[in-house]
Amino acid sequence: DSCVVDYFLMKLDTLGNNMILKKFNSSNGCIYTNCHILLNNQNDIILTGVNTSDNSFYIVKTNSDLDTIWTRNYTETNYTLWSGNSILDNQNNIYLTGSLNNHNENSTDIISIKYNANGNLLWHINYDGPASLNDYSSAIVLTNNKLFVGGQSYSSINNLDVLIIKYSQPIGIQPISTEVPEKFSLSQNY
Repeated sequence: DSCVVDYFLMKLDTLGNNMILKKFNSSNGCIYTNCHILLNNQNDIILTGVNTSDNSFYIVKTNSDLDTIWTRNYTETNYTLWSGNSILDNQNNIYLTGSLNNHNENSTDIISIKYNANGNLLWHINYDGPASLNDYSSAIVLTNNKLFVGGQSYSSINNLDVLIIKYSQPIGIQPISTEVPEKFSLSQNY
């Protein structure tokens, strides 16, 4: 194994004795930058970080006994990913933010990603600042169904600014019907 560092989770009893020790690494190599541990409202543990061997975000969901429920890797071709932070919402959806370096353009953008509790990718969005230079995320907050990503962005070559991005999410969209009409009509009055 060529890994230098892996993720470890340890479950301790109330006296601090080791009950369970679990090692995590991806099939492609090491995951060892910006590890975050989240606990959802079902006592599942979500471990996030970056796998530096394939430049992917790495997410592991385990139960409270540290048995793996699922793992996910998120990667983009021709990009290097850096982890910024991660959070959960009340429905146990997972939000990640980080930075991605474009190998072709030599610039870094901010990426924000949402997975549902089952590990399905719901959406991802990239932010390229006004100067199309280097943008980095470091914080993520969710309140009133609005996602805020904080970091820094260059507005010009010599001007680094504090950045806060606000993303609104659709909520409460209910389909009226799943039936396809036999015909329809569209008209306009002038």
